[in-house]
Amino acid sequence: MPTDAETELVFRTFEREVLDKHYTTLAIWRRDRSTAVYAALAQFDCFAILSLCGPPALSGIGTTQILKNLEEGLAEALRWLHNGNPQIDLTPTDDPKIIGEAGEFCGFAGKYVDIADFHKMYGRGQVEIEVDEPSRTVRFLTPKGRLLAASLIGMAEQSHRLGKLPVVADPSSRAELGKKIFTLLSETNFRYESGHIVLADASIANREMIKELFDQAMPEEPLPLDEEEDLIGFTAGEFEKFFAALRRWSFCCTFGFLLSITKWGKQQWECAPTQCIARTEFLESMQSLTALPRTTVEAIVQRLTYDCKAKWPDVYQQPLFCGANTVTWSASVIQNSKQLRNMLKLMSRTKSLQDHAANLIGSREGRMLWELGHMLSRRGKTEYKLTTSISCGDDKGEVDLVAYNRKLPDELLIVEGKAGLGVDEINEVDAATTEMQGGQEQLANVRGILARMSDGEKAAIFKFVNWSLVKRVYGVVVSADAEPNDRYDHSEYPGISLQTIRARLRDNHFGSPQKFWRACKERNWMNKLRAYTERYSPISVGEVTYELPVLVEPADDADERHRKDMERMMREFEDSTTPRERSTKPRKRRRR
Repeated sequence: MPTDAETELVFRTFEREVLDKHYTTLAIWRRDRSTAVYAALAQFDCFAILSLCGPPALSGIGTTQILKNLEEGLAEALRWLHNGNPQIDLTPTDDPKIIGEAGEFCGFAGKYVDIADFHKMYGRGQVEIEVDEPSRTVRFLTPKGRLLAASLIGMAEQSHRLGKLPVVADPSSRAELGKKIFTLLSETNFRYESGHIVLADASIANREMIKELFDQAMPEEPLPLDEEEDLIGFTAGEFEKFFAALRRWSFCCTFGFLLSITKWGKQQWECAPTQCIARTEFLESMQSLTALPRTTVEAIVQRLTYDCKAKWPDVYQQPLFCGANTVTWSASVIQNSKQLRNMLKLMSRTKSLQDHAANLIGSREGRMLWELGHMLSRRGKTEYKLTTSISCGDDKGEVDLVAYNRKLPDELLIVEGKAGLGVDEINEVDAATTEMQGGQEQLANVRGILARMSDGEKAAIFKFVNWSLVKRVYGVVVSADAEPNDRYDHSEYPGISLQTIRARLRDNHFGSPQKFWRACKERNWMNKLRAYTERYSPISVGEVTYELPVLVEPADDADERHRKDMERMMREFEDSTTPRERSTKPRKRRRR
C-alpha cells in the first residue's frame, strides 16, 4: 500500500536526523582513530569462540544469524571509523573500557545494518511501514502474502552446507583431532603484548596437523579458479596459498586465546587473537610460510590492504590494516572469509580491475555448467550438451544446457546458467534476483525457438534427443552460489544455485527432467523455515524505536539449542586439555 506524503516525510526525517547520525554520539567516536579501529577488531575477535562453536549448532540458522550480524556490524563500524585513507598504524590496547566502547559501537552498527536493510526493502516495495510520530515509532510490515522467510533462504542454505563438513558431520573425528592439536599448540611459545597474543614463531602454522584440520573444517570455494589464472600481479594459486597460511596463523592465535581464557584465567581483552605485527616481520613470515617470492607477497598484501580504491571499503575484502610500520588484522575475519569470492568482488569494485574481474567471473559459468551436466550424467544417467546456439528465421538464442534421458523420452530439461558471485548484502541479493529473472526471459525465448524449429533441425544440433517423442520441456535458471529473493517467481522457470543442487537434490531428481524441475520449484527443504512464526523486535536508536519483523523457530527453542551446543563444544575442548593438564600447570604459574 502506498505511503502518504506526511508519513514519508516523518520516516525520512527520523532516518536523516537520528538513524544516520546516532553513531557519532557513542563514546568510541571520540577516541583516537588508530586505537578505535584496533579496539573494533579486538572486540570482534573476542567472539572468536562463537565462530569455533558455531558449526555443531548449525542444525538451525540461529548461530549463522548471530555471526552474520556481528560481521556486518564490524564492517559498517570500520567504514564509519576509517574510510581507508590515509593508511595508519593501529595502536593495540588492553583497556577494557575502550574494548567495551568498541563493542557498543559495533553492536549499534549491526543494528543499523538491519534497519538500513529494511529501508532498502521498503524502497523496493518489499515491505511497508507504519509511523507513529508522537511515540516516535517506525514499524516495518511484511506485505500480505509475502514471506519474510524468503530473505533467509541463502542463510539457511549456508547452515546446511556447513553441516556437511567432515569436522561437523563426524564429531568423533573433531574430538580426536582436537586432542592432537591441543598437544601441539599447548607447547607453542607465545606472549601477550598490549592485550593481544603474539606467536614466538609463526612457522607452527605450517605443521601438517594444522593443515589437516583445515582440510576437514573449511568448506571448499564453489567453482574455484584454475591455479594459473591471473589475478593481475599474482595468480589464483598464489593467492590461495597466501590466504591459507594467514588463516592457519590466525587459527593458532585463536587457539591461544581460548587456552588463555579457559585454562590460564586471562580476561578476553588481555589475550585477543587480533594480530598487530611489525610490517617487515610480517612480510618475512608470510614469505617463509608460503614459499612465494617477496614481490608476490607484497603484491597480495597491497591488494588486501584496507583502503579507498574500491567503491567502499569492506574488511572482508581487504582485511589487512597496513601502516608504515605495522600490519594488523582480525583473526576471526580471516578464518571466516570466503577469500576467492571476496577477491573477485574486490576486483569488480576496483575501477582498474573491473574488466578483468568480469572476465574471470564469467569464465566460471562454463565450469558451473560442466559440473551440473556431470551430475546429471553420473547420478541420473542423463545425456547433455552445453552452450549451443539455435535459431529459427530471424530469432536467435543460446541454450546453456540441454539434458535428456532416453528412458523418459517425453521429457526435456533446458538450463540457463548465471555465474554471479555469492551474495551477502541485500543489494547483492536483489541484483542476483534481477539477473536470474533475466535468465527466465532467456529460457522463454529458447523454449519458443525450439517449439518453432522442425524436429529435423533440432535433431541436427541435438542428436541424442528423440524430438518426435518430446512432449514437455522444463526450464530452470541455475546460479553459481546465489539464491533469489521473494521477487522471483518459481512457478514456471524456478531458480536455484548449484550449491543448493549439490546439497539438497537426490539421485532420483537427476534422472528425470520433470522431477529435477519440480524439486527446484517446490523447494521442500524450506518447509521448516516456512513454519517459522513472525514477530516484531524493537530497536531503540536515540529517541526513535524501530520495530523489525523477525522469524522465530517453532517452539522457540533456538536459544536453548544454541546454549546446549556451546556447552558441548566447551566440554570437548576441556576434555581435549585433560591429558596435558598436569604438565601445563607450571607454565600457567610462570605466565601469570
